Amino acid sequence: MTNISQPVPIPSEAIDSDTPCRRCGYNLRGLFTDGQCPECGTLVRLALRQDLLEHSDPAWLDSLRHGIVWMLWYMGVMVVFVVTYVILLTHKVRFSASPVTILSTVIALMYAWGRYLATKPDPSGLGEADYGRVRKLVRVTILISLMSLVLSAVRTAALTVPELMTVITVLGAIAETVAIVGLFAQLHYFEKLTLRIPDAGLSQRSRFLKFAMGISGAIVVALLILQQVEGRAALRARGVRTVVSCGWILGGLPLVIFVLMYVNLLGRLSARLRQLSQVARKSWASAG
Repeated sequence: MTNISQPVPIPSEAIDSDTPCRRCGYNLRGLFTDGQCPECGTLVRLALRQDLLEHSDPAWLDSLRHGIVWMLWYMGVMVVFVVTYVILLTHKVRFSASPVTILSTVIALMYAWGRYLATKPDPSGLGEADYGRVRKLVRVTILISLMSLVLSAVRTAALTVPELMTVITVLGAIAETVAIVGLFAQLHYFEKLTLRIPDAGLSQRSRFLKFAMGISGAIVVALLILQQVEGRAALRARGVRTVVSCGWILGGLPLVIFVLMYVNLLGRLSARLRQLSQVARKSWASAG
């Protein structure tokens, strides 16, 4: 009779250090490696793997990818919106401001929702020590940036009230500045997150764009604030006009290139997250 050897079961051991559950973050210390999380039922052994994204909760990875997809949709819709708007103005087509305001609000909400999904924390709590603060900062700037939507709606009604218009201009400048800070923080978050893929190329691209878009964006925002505060009449002065022209060359033109690089970054990150989600699903299924 032929003896068929049976697989030797892996011995179960108690976890003797703080170890978060990969799905809910529950501290599994003291539990056995062949058990399940008492909070969500996820296998304990999944928490013993590295903190790479391919071992993370697949649902969380899908959420990150969906957020980036929303951001990509925003970029595409924004291009169509701006091009259409410029064409209509060129042909002197008259249209009401209300539809433009509503459409621009919807587009801005698309981007805000995408950024919100893309900055959801890992349910296990992993990575928070490296980028938790900057991830939370992104979410704070999302709320503050949305203030500009309200200001755009009120701006038209405030044209006849100089005092109110001054307040709105100041608040608008603050919102625009916060938007640059949010973009800087978001790219810093991507820089750290992509190290958990790990993908040094995406991390380095995020780091470059963090400074490139931050600096050029700050120049553009400063020019916009200057135009709002000083007014068009002041910009006719030769010195001011020269400064503004140089500013748009140094900030505006490079920003267009950096935006294209940013879109490419989002596309590559979305593709990698899709792959990682599929790997994570297979990994979690095999662990059961």
